[in-house]
Amino acid sequence: MLDAAQPTSPRNREALARSLDRLVAEAYGGELATVPVAGAKAVVAQARLQSILALRLRELEAPVSPRGVALTQALIGDCAGPLRDRALDAELGPAIARALLTLEEND
Repeated sequence: MLDAAQPTSPRNREALARSLDRLVAEAYGGELATVPVAGAKAVVAQARLQSILALRLRELEAPVSPRGVALTQALIGDCAGPLRDRALDAELGPAIARALLTLEEND
């Protein structure tokens, strides 16, 4: 469970990283409990970038911006976003890259 009061807490960061890992594993394994079948190809295509985002979230010694964490959370949770809407498959890579770059901003 994410802690809204502490978006950059280690607990939140690990929860988001696990969600990203699970999305990739499910897409590769064909068990798409959290990703519609339509989005599996896009998730697989962007697996490396998602893994980099997950690794960055797990670098607890390095601070991250709350805005970057919020973008990552929105990416994972948005039912109308590129992870869930096949029509937005082409937007998944740029959305992940935007979240990754925003994690580095000084808020």
